[in-house]
Amino acid sequence: MISCEQCKYNLNSEDKMKKIINICSAIFMIANVLLSLWFYFTTDEIYVPEHWSFGGNVDRYGQTWLILPLSGISVGVYLLLLYCQKHGIANLPFAIINKVKTKPIISHMIAWVTFLITLTFLYVVAAVAQLVPLHNTIIYLILLVIIAVIYHFTMQIYKVRK
Repeated sequence: MISCEQCKYNLNSEDKMKKIINICSAIFMIANVLLSLWFYFTTDEIYVPEHWSFGGNVDRYGQTWLILPLSGISVGVYLLLLYCQKHGIANLPFAIINKVKTKPIISHMIAWVTFLITLTFLYVVAAVAQLVPLHNTIIYLILLVIIAVIYHFTMQIYKVRK
């Protein structure tokens, strides 16, 4: 049997972890915007990588200014995920009856997904800025981790949904 003190400790430690994850996501997003602005205003490049093939080779180049909408899209996705996290919004394959029990789990899941997506966007913006090479394997691994995180938390939500 778990005592109330242990429950409070677990909730507090989960809240602390979620706060750390959210701070890291915010840092990644700020770095993303600053990196794209720095690159746009300081580069002499006329064209930047715009698309990579399945094998990771650049197969299309675009104008330098395209890094700005990429960063803007990432900010939009970040803000949308923050909104979903705050309100516990998630599209799940089952009905939720007990929203009080499931909302913290949904919020925690979205915090992890936000962290991984902001990390991915930062990596892609750095690759467009030609600071790091883009390896598709890294993108695929992050995608697998996102799927695993969603599966893990969805199973937790499913257990407490009633």
